[in-house]
Amino acid sequence: MLYFNVFFLLVHSFSQDKKDVLKKLNSTLLSMQVNSLLKVQQNIQNTDHEVKNSTKRINKVLAPHGRTIDEYVKCKTNEFKAEEGLSTNTKFLKKFIPGTFHVYRKYLTDEDIHWKNSAEDRKTEYEKMALEHTSKTCDELADQFPEAFVEIQELKDQIYERQRYELQYDDKFHKFFVLLDIYRKVQAFDETHEEHKQ
Repeated sequence: MLYFNVFFLLVHSFSQDKKDVLKKLNSTLLSMQVNSLLKVQQNIQNTDHEVKNSTKRINKVLAPHGRTIDEYVKCKTNEFKAEEGLSTNTKFLKKFIPGTFHVYRKYLTDEDIHWKNSAEDRKTEYEKMALEHTSKTCDELADQFPEAFVEIQELKDQIYERQRYELQYDDKFHKFFVLLDIYRKVQAFDETHEEHKQ
């Protein structure tokens, strides 16, 4: 009878711990979805609209000469994406993944390192992109259009803002799905079975 009571208390204690973890995760996920992701998405739409409008205006100026600014826009977009992507991805790899793994270690296995593998793949992609789209290469494209120098500087700032927001969204998106995956693992976690194994 005493054993049963102790076992019941242990199960209740572990069950409560699991409920608390799920509650906190659920709250975090809802906050990320409603506040962070949607807000950044709106910023992306606004800055994308600005980039497209500026590109159209510059192309209108260049049209009589049969030229466009499109290659520069593509180059600068990839340059900023690589630059900012490497920065945010490094933080994801060095801070978010180890910190999250430490906090929820009880519910995770070494197989969950696939989050890190995905981030490593992104890092490789950004490094390749950075080599192909250097600042020098992009600026040389812009130098062909001295008549639109001021407009191109404004466009460059807009492209940077758009890419910054896009990478913010990607970063939050990846974190959201890591936490969602953890939520599912905590939900499926059998604490009484785990206690018997120890």
